Amino acid sequence: MTSEPIFVHTEQKEFDYPSGDDNAFSQYQGQGGFPVSSLPMRLAAALAEADANILLTGYLTPPAA
Repeated sequence: MTSEPIFVHTEQKEFDYPSGDDNAFSQYQGQGGFPVSSLPMRLAAALAEADANILLTGYLTPPAA
């Protein structure tokens, strides 16, 4: 069981499982969580997790309409 935050719907591919010489990737299809693409939400998440990378990353994307 993990207690680390997991970010979904990002620009980074999500590893699913190894498939021969390649790897299979998938994308989270759920509706859970909350968007952290706005600067205030990113700042709040970075402070809560004590991780400046959340604020600095370019992988987070705006929520889909």
